[in-house]
Amino acid sequence: MREALSAKNIEFEYLDISESLYNLKPFLFIRDNADEFIKVRERNFIGVPCIDDNGNIFVGNALKEYVSKL
Repeated sequence: MREALSAKNIEFEYLDISESLYNLKPFLFIRDNADEFIKVRERNFIGVPCIDDNGNIFVGNALKEYVSKL
């Protein structure tokens, strides 16, 4: 996903959730509470990659569609 955004010259902030608890905790809060992650949680998936575009969450097929339209 990082490569796709970079190829389109889109500015973004990349956070590696495996790098630190500081990066992981906000992601887990969103993943555990956002409706966009319902299917992810039901399947016991992690839900990465994902994009939070000013509160609009994209994950899975919605993420692929979102990036293809950029």
